[in-house]
Amino acid sequence: LDDATLVASGSQLYLLGGKTAKGKELSSVVRINPATGRATTVGQMPRPIAGATAVPFGNEVLIVDGAGRIVYRLKHQ
Repeated sequence: LDDATLVASGSQLYLLGGKTAKGKELSSVVRINPATGRATTVGQMPRPIAGATAVPFGNEVLIVDGAGRIVYRLKHQ
């Protein structure tokens, strides 16, 4: 997995998108519990993203996809 975005929000980590070894862009949102190491797919982005930037903002994560010129908001629980 290349060009995925990892961001901490609350007590969890979120892994967003990325590219496979064959260059296919992904749209997955994976929540990782750092205490247990458990990773769970919790959703999909509206479109595949790779190389995005993400920052926590309150109970949300703002994801900036510069290539697509789009900003997404991810609400976590």
